[in-house]
Amino acid sequence: MAQPRLRSPDQPFPVQLLLGFYEFCASMKLAVILILAAALGLAWGTIVESKYGTAAVQFGIWQTWWFELLNIALAVNIFCAAAIRFPWKRHQTGFVITHIGLLILLYGCYLQRKGGIDSQMPILEKQENSLAHGDNQHIMLQVQPINETPAEQTFSEAVNNGKTIAVPFRAGPFNWSFFDWSAATEDLDWTNPRDWVPLAAHLSFQLSTRDVGLLSDPQGLLQEEEIQLEVLDYYSDSVEMSVPYLRVELTVPENPQQRAQMETLGMGTPVSEGPKSRDDYDWMPVELHARSELNSSWERNRQTVGGGTMVFLTADAPAERASFLAQPDPQLFGEHGQLVLAVGDEVFRFNIDELEDNEARPLGETGLEITLKRFVANAIRSGFSTSDRLEIDEAPGMTGRTDQPAVEVLVSKIEADSEKEESSEEDSEEEQEATDDSSQERILLIADIPELNEQAEELGVYGAFWFSRKGLSAEERMAGGSRGRIDFLHGDNQKLYYRYWNGQELVRAEEMPTDGTLVEAFKMPFATLHMVVDKDDFVSSAEPAIRVFPKAFQKDLPAGGGRRAAHLRMTVNGEVSEFWIVGIGLMDDLLEQVREFNPSLKDQMLEAFQIPEKESLQVRTFDFGDRRITVTMPTDTVDIGTLVELEKFERKLDPGTSQPSHYGSVVSFLEPQDPEKAFQKDVAIVMNAPVDFSDPHSGRTYRLFQESFRGPYPGPSNPHGPQMASDERFVSILTVNYDPGRGVKYLGCLLVVAGIATMFYMRAYFFKPKKSTKSKTTPSQPSEKEQPSLEEVSV
Repeated sequence: MAQPRLRSPDQPFPVQLLLGFYEFCASMKLAVILILAAALGLAWGTIVESKYGTAAVQFGIWQTWWFELLNIALAVNIFCAAAIRFPWKRHQTGFVITHIGLLILLYGCYLQRKGGIDSQMPILEKQENSLAHGDNQHIMLQVQPINETPAEQTFSEAVNNGKTIAVPFRAGPFNWSFFDWSAATEDLDWTNPRDWVPLAAHLSFQLSTRDVGLLSDPQGLLQEEEIQLEVLDYYSDSVEMSVPYLRVELTVPENPQQRAQMETLGMGTPVSEGPKSRDDYDWMPVELHARSELNSSWERNRQTVGGGTMVFLTADAPAERASFLAQPDPQLFGEHGQLVLAVGDEVFRFNIDELEDNEARPLGETGLEITLKRFVANAIRSGFSTSDRLEIDEAPGMTGRTDQPAVEVLVSKIEADSEKEESSEEDSEEEQEATDDSSQERILLIADIPELNEQAEELGVYGAFWFSRKGLSAEERMAGGSRGRIDFLHGDNQKLYYRYWNGQELVRAEEMPTDGTLVEAFKMPFATLHMVVDKDDFVSSAEPAIRVFPKAFQKDLPAGGGRRAAHLRMTVNGEVSEFWIVGIGLMDDLLEQVREFNPSLKDQMLEAFQIPEKESLQVRTFDFGDRRITVTMPTDTVDIGTLVELEKFERKLDPGTSQPSHYGSVVSFLEPQDPEKAFQKDVAIVMNAPVDFSDPHSGRTYRLFQESFRGPYPGPSNPHGPQMASDERFVSILTVNYDPGRGVKYLGCLLVVAGIATMFYMRAYFFKPKKSTKSKTTPSQPSEKEQPSLEEVSV
């Protein structure tokens, strides 16, 4: 069946041009090109999905403008190929049916891309939920007059109050640094074909649509409120941590006997030579956060590692940095240790034994003097006073031992005798007490816990307390007497310093390189450990704060598992604010449900999800003139119109393992207005066996899949006995799918199959050529019009 030719020389040129384009759209050559391009696109999408995951291939291939344009071109070619042959002949029935089926199939795919829903719904056992969280997010602004807005709001209060502006925000499944071309080609080996796949994928992702720069909302409310909102950066997965922050890599101690055996077998570096480069060591990361009120329960300023302890401190003044770096005098170590004080650029050292006479000692020409208030051999915390000062007492039953030495020192201003007489005659008792408070300050120093030290900041005196245990061997110190300690200091000049105390003496105190240089750390009886700090592993900050850090891309990260964050710039009436906002999504919904079930799990859940306890960046509030704007970034949610109650979650484990072999949920569908009324009860949803249900209000048909689960989470403590296993509850995560083109796609597939069957299997019965009446001896041949065309055979 040849393609009809519509053009002729006697037609006007515009008509010939239009008909020529029509013939080109219906041509077999274009069909071959488009089919080949579609096949290559599908193959490339399969490769991308295997390397980067489903979310990445959706973002970089299936939902891109060029793939949609390819589908439109295919639809135009299919339509024109059928329409150009109108009116159709009887033997073209299969051809027409097939092309109609292909058009319907493409239309069903279009409906799915534009109106489909594929979201996740977390439900705790014995609870209900009706909201499913999608993969996309939007930025929500609430604008209110300041006189009507409380200074502090919860997330729900911010959402429900004021004028709401929802701004769509498409960001993709990657950190935006991934799209940097220099980063993509930095370690690229052009001679290795395997490196070409990430490069080609990077080019594909560059063609995807992201909302970079200025954002706009469909209703134009941003322009109406004279608000400019820009996106500067984006993390698809992040973690909020307090800063200053330090990440140290420490070498793993080696067993010398095992190393000698490896040398004998020809493996590893000879013991005599030892490893020389960084690659020859096995490394262990140690993360440290400066101690502050912003720290979460999972953040540590002290970590115990092989060989000793690492502590991270901060200094707010040059004198505090000087006291940190000051070396104690080996000749001044008494039985009770040595005190080192720094005032400005001057350093003073005292033997504690000589200070126990309670006599005041001047600090040079500084006009200050110190008095030892007391020495505590075994200090324990006794509590906090109303001034939040740390108070210590002597531990009972520890006579004759010195396990936790501490000193308390009073720093006072030196006054002349004449000034003392005048002040005693003229000042009242209350004024005298106020004067004493301003001219006297306490220093509390604990030898082995320097992060709890209290300094005389008002008078500018900072100190360190050193207690030497020379009577103990290295093994005895490590066994419990006193382990080695490395203190890191975030200096007032934003630089990093360290000092190494081995329990007997201060070995080193100097600036810590942050360029990857190896530095000796703990010295053990059988090995000397090394440590290293890279440039990006030390984050300085003038003030303690919560900061967002990106996480590396994870291909298998479950949907909704990432903690998204965006760097925004908001301009209102010429005032500019730049800030990070952290998204609110599925994990926050899950966390809230578990908290309501068992409030005592709060710290455990925060640590599991690495969420800060204070100053969360999920709700940001700013004042611009007489307006207060609250910014949040929630995920797109879908209310399915029905409450889904998780009656029971069942999980079976493989024998002898903790791996689940089978899990499923038993749910009930309830009326939102009347939860006592159930549409369906005890519906089982298991893996590979989804369940369909219809929203009685919208008429939509949703399909629920069993995706994953979290838990079990223990219930509240049982006051009548030990906690039982029945108190445990799981969180079931269901996938909510809505495909408006599902029936259309099914119909298209059936028509394609019917058309192919009509063309190839029914020709002999329904469309066979008529017999010729001219000759009975010569078999009739099909006319030229009845000959099957190449296009029919190919389809």
